[in-house]
Amino acid sequence: DDGSVRTSGLSLLVANAGVGFGIQKERRETEDGFEMRFGVNHLGHFLLVNLMLPELHAAPRARVVVVSSSLHAGGMGNGPCSLDFDDMQLIKPGAYEVGKAYRQSKLANLMFTRELQRRLTASGCSSVTACALSPGFIPQTGLGREAGVLGRFFMQWVLDGLLKWAGLVRFTRTVEQGATCIVLCVTAAADGGGYFELSADGDDIVPAAASAESKDQAKAERLWELSQGMVGLRA
Repeated sequence: DDGSVRTSGLSLLVANAGVGFGIQKERRETEDGFEMRFGVNHLGHFLLVNLMLPELHAAPRARVVVVSSSLHAGGMGNGPCSLDFDDMQLIKPGAYEVGKAYRQSKLANLMFTRELQRRLTASGCSSVTACALSPGFIPQTGLGREAGVLGRFFMQWVLDGLLKWAGLVRFTRTVEQGATCIVLCVTAAADGGGYFELSADGDDIVPAAASAESKDQAKAERLWELSQGMVGLRA
C-alpha cells in the first residue's frame, strides 16, 4: 500500500484512436469487414465505450472524452458533411473518397458523443459525462501518415514549418496544444454533450462550432442503433 487513494471503476476514457486521410484511392476494410475509417474512428470507439460503461458507472465520477474534428462539418474543398444511412460503408459505385470517409467518421464521433450523453441523462445517471473536442490541425502527428512522402513533407515542413515561421499560416496546432485540449476537457467543468476546442490563448477550452447535422437527435439515435447492430451489441 503506497498510501494513495484508491477507488473502484474507471474514471476516465479518452477515445482518440484514428485513421486520417491520405492519397490512396482504393477503399479498404478492417479485419471485421468495415470501411477502414468508419470502423476504426467510430465503431471502435462506440464498442469500447459501451463495453466499459459498467466500469465507468462504478467510479464516483467518470468522464468520456471523444476526439472529433472540425472537418465533421465538411471542409477540404467540399460541401457540408452528412451521413448516408443507405450506404454507411461507402460501397456504392463512386461513393468512396478518402476525405469523405474521414469526415463522416468524425461526424459520427460527435453524434455518438451527444447521443451517449442524452442516454446517460435519460437514465438518471449524473456521475458519468461525455464530451467531444476538436484538437485542431496538427501536422506533426501520425494522422497524415498515409498522405505520402510529398504530402507529409508539405504538411510538416512547409505548412507547419516555413509558412508558419513566416507568419503566413496560423491555423496549425502543436502536439502539445492538442494534448492540452484533451487534458482540459478531462479536468475542466465541461458540459456533458458539449463540443470544445482550445481557446486562442491556449489556457482554456471554449465551445467549438458544430454542424446542424451533428445536432440532429433523430439521426444520432439512428446511428446508435445502426452501430449496435454492426458491432453486435444488444439493444
